[in-house]
Amino acid sequence: MTNKKFKPSMIPIYVILAIAIITVAFLIVGGAYLWHYSLITKIDTLENNQAVLEKEIKKMQPEATEDAVIEEVKEMKVYENTKYGFRFEYPADWWLGNSPYSDVPNPEASSIAFDGPGMGHARFSIEILNAENGKLKECNDLESCVNNNRAAYSSDQETTGLSEGNLDGNKTKKEVISRPHSGNWKYTVTYVYKNDNLYIISLTTKIGDEKLSLPILNNILYTFKFIK
Repeated sequence: MTNKKFKPSMIPIYVILAIAIITVAFLIVGGAYLWHYSLITKIDTLENNQAVLEKEIKKMQPEATEDAVIEEVKEMKVYENTKYGFRFEYPADWWLGNSPYSDVPNPEASSIAFDGPGMGHARFSIEILNAENGKLKECNDLESCVNNNRAAYSSDQETTGLSEGNLDGNKTKKEVISRPHSGNWKYTVTYVYKNDNLYIISLTTKIGDEKLSLPILNNILYTFKFIK
C-alpha cells in the first residue's frame, strides 16, 4: 500500500472559516476586555485623586466648634413687636435706621428699620398700615390692600409686577422695585395682610450691591414670625 502525503490544500474550507471566525472573535473579546479594564483603572484613579483632593481641602477648612456656633448665635439679636405681633432676628452690629436718637427699638412701632454696616447699603424695614394710624386706604383682602397701597418711592420707579408667595404660613404678594435713574436703589417688597393690618416688608439695597446685601437681608426675612 502506498502512503499518501497530507497536502494543506486538502483542509476543508469550512475548517479554515471556523478558525478565522474564532480568531476574530477572540481578538474582539480580548480588545473589549482590555478597553474595559483600562476604563475601570482610569475611573478608580480619578476617584482616588478626588478623595485625596477632598481630604486636603477639608484639612484647610477650620473645624466648626461648639464655641463658634455659640458665638454665631450671640451675634444675633431679636426684635419683637408686641403691638403688631411679630418678631425677627437681625445681626447685632446693625443699628436702628429710622431712630437716630435712640439705640433701643420701640416694641410698639408701626414703622421700624435696621441698617447694616460695611457691606454696601442694606436696610431691613417694616411698615404697618391700618385704620388706626390712618395710613391704610380701601382694603378688604390681600389683593385689594396691595393694589390700593403699593409701595411708592419715586415717580421714576420700575417694578417687576406682583407675584404670589408665603411668609410664616400667610399668603403674600411680592414685587421688586428699581430706581435706576434716582440713586440706583432697589427694593424687594413683601406684602402681608393679617389682623386688619397690612405689613409692608422691604429689603433695600443698591443696584450692584445685591450680592453682598441681599443674602443677609433674605436671612432676616426668613426668621420673620407672627406671634399673634
